[in-house]
Amino acid sequence: MGLNGAELAILSLLLKHKSPNTRRSTVELSNDILPVQVESGESLENIQEVIKVMNSLEMKGIIKIDDLLEVSGADYTSPVAQQKLTETEKLNLMYILGNMTGEEYEKLFSESLAQQSSEGRKGVLPITIINRFLLMLKLLAVMRHINFKLYDTLLAYNSELRELKSLIEDDLAALNQKLLGILLKYMRYVEEIIDKNDSDTTLIGFLYLYPFLRPFTKKVKMKKMASDKELEKLRKEIQVEKEIVYILEMLKEDAMKIERHKEKLQTLEEKLKTLESSQEKRIFIVTLPGAARGTDTIKDEFKKLLGRPAPDLQNVVNEFMDILNTILYKVFKDITPDKEGRIKIDLHRMLEKLQTQEHKIKEERYQLRVFLSWMNEHCPVMQDSIIDSAGHELILCKNPECFVVYHERCLDTLRKSGCYTCLVCGSRMT
Repeated sequence: MGLNGAELAILSLLLKHKSPNTRRSTVELSNDILPVQVESGESLENIQEVIKVMNSLEMKGIIKIDDLLEVSGADYTSPVAQQKLTETEKLNLMYILGNMTGEEYEKLFSESLAQQSSEGRKGVLPITIINRFLLMLKLLAVMRHINFKLYDTLLAYNSELRELKSLIEDDLAALNQKLLGILLKYMRYVEEIIDKNDSDTTLIGFLYLYPFLRPFTKKVKMKKMASDKELEKLRKEIQVEKEIVYILEMLKEDAMKIERHKEKLQTLEEKLKTLESSQEKRIFIVTLPGAARGTDTIKDEFKKLLGRPAPDLQNVVNEFMDILNTILYKVFKDITPDKEGRIKIDLHRMLEKLQTQEHKIKEERYQLRVFLSWMNEHCPVMQDSIIDSAGHELILCKNPECFVVYHERCLDTLRKSGCYTCLVCGSRMT
């Protein structure tokens, strides 16, 4: 009576969990053991497939299932494929949404930066300091355009004013150039990130460009209603769960199974109640009115913020504006403005995705006790007891017509003597 590949795989699983001094094996059937690999390259992907194979083995008299008890379903954590944010992007998101103060943001940013490699730190800056740099540039632009020629008489008699004039002419230009250089480096860093990102380019770009876009951005609250289709789907799910609970109670099924379905029913009913009582949901939206008219609008408005640059800063300002324009194009090129000519950035959606990076599902879980009827009492090599040994000490012949059990240590001894075949059936033991 031969076995198929799936049956051999399950026998190996049961043997691995054999208790010492007995023929019994105790296994907890759950997602933790899946998939069960079969030598043919196939695999058993769910618990019901495993149970089906065990029933087949029992029908052949290979094993005897003593107990197969369904236990309370545990929460099984499963990763959800979605946009992955860096620590910098997560912090920027939380700060922009107002979920942390500037002080909290800068503290966490500093801690995150300390854990990154030197390569990862290049060009990265907290958006709070970018905000301050932009304010400094605006202030410098105002101070730089003080016309001291109108105050020649005062300069002759006021030494403090002469010192200020000298400071503005000599030092502020250097400070202005240094600030623009830092911001230019930051923009190059952002451009690299945008180029590497293959999804949610607009949202990711906004997280880095927020300080530059802030003057043209406002927060609005939009009303979002649950669709009739969504509500109808939820009502059908509730009806199905009610019928399941009714049937399980009528058949006097396991109490824990009934309780799980009741919990699911309660969750669905609460969700429906929330949607029906408040079909309007307030979500966080950021609107860029200028962006919808073209990125040149933002570029022109930003020039106004900086003011007319000094001649010696014209080149660096032009370079900065060019890269800003390039990045803005990349960020917004696939966005279609709404009927009012605006672009809306839904950061709340990104936050929800971030908060649900893992979701929980109920898994099947069974406690299985099996009597290993087929198992030979003595090892074919040394003739010592197989029954006394624990499962991790044993190994199965993979011949589907044989499946005799060996001590792994005895099989190692056999191989060292130059014998690589099963002593019972003659098939190769690897």
